[in-house]
Amino acid sequence: MTEVRGLRDAYDELAYEQVACSPSLSVPTATPARFAYADSPGVTDADAIADRLADSPIAFLDVLATNGESWYEFHVSSAAYDDEHGGDCKVTITTAGVTVVRTHRDLSREAFERVVEAIANAVDAPLRFDKTDEQRHGHD
Repeated sequence: MTEVRGLRDAYDELAYEQVACSPSLSVPTATPARFAYADSPGVTDADAIADRLADSPIAFLDVLATNGESWYEFHVSSAAYDDEHGGDCKVTITTAGVTVVRTHRDLSREAFERVVEAIANAVDAPLRFDKTDEQRHGHD
């Protein structure tokens, strides 16, 4: 199993709430957990990552896998659901790192940990939660 550092802190940073915009309208807001690669990913092909996710114990649904122009650029996005512990989230796996967004309040710590561990195994790289990652500004 591939190592993931900072899972407890990452889970604690996740936030999900419905914000009321008017008496009849509310919108969901979510704070993502971002992970950096502690080492270079061993698997960098988007289709291979998607295949490895499909073989994991987590249900990854609506997987979109694309490769960039260079051999090291990849982007995989998916909804993830843990049948064993319940709860789902959205995941994005790119050359720059991994982002997990809670889509419901009921995502348990166990489900979150299993999803992140499945991703670490799919890219064959240890992941590290880095709070300084949250302070980054948008990219072009």
